Amino acid sequence: MIVMDYSQVIISNLMAEIGGRTDVELDVNLLRHMVINAIRANKLKFGKEYGELVIACDSRKYWRKQEFPYYKANRKKSREDSGFNWPLIFDTINLLKEEIKEYFPYRVIEVEGAEADDVIASLVYWSVENDIKETGLFEEPNPFLIISGDHDFNQLQKYKHVKQFSPVQKKFVKADTSPEMYVLEHIIRGDKGDGVPNEIGRAHV
Repeated sequence: MIVMDYSQVIISNLMAEIGGRTDVELDVNLLRHMVINAIRANKLKFGKEYGELVIACDSRKYWRKQEFPYYKANRKKSREDSGFNWPLIFDTINLLKEEIKEYFPYRVIEVEGAEADDVIASLVYWSVENDIKETGLFEEPNPFLIISGDHDFNQLQKYKHVKQFSPVQKKFVKADTSPEMYVLEHIIRGDKGDGVPNEIGRAHV
């Protein structure tokens, strides 16, 4: 199975394409071309080895935001200061998601209150027990590929059948440390990108 982190892939590809230039005129047709081309390219490149392509999407509201109001709060400020037309970008991403659901032969999964990360992790856990192939006398999960540059997926690489490919870096990525150590370090250090404080900061929240 190939699972593409829809928003992360599209936004990272867009930023790489325009090179941070805010003077580039964005429109629906440009973004549609980028979305369709990204999906087609990943299916063509990896479909033979990993099978069907599934598109994992973010819900408009996150359960993490309900639990922690400051979750990703700094990203909103960064977007406002960036000079890009983010309302157009997000509206177009959502429009194209609906078009893919209606006109393309790909499964699009969006769960209310969940992010694409949650969808991908759930599919990985499901694959361990349910997406099984026979290898002689043994059974093992079919290969599973995550298309995303998000470092949070490092922790899912504890499963041997799970690989991750970064479309911007154009290479497979592996965790620098064990998945268990990665989670522990995140708990202790926090995650600046998501606005999650470290242990010292949490004590004052």
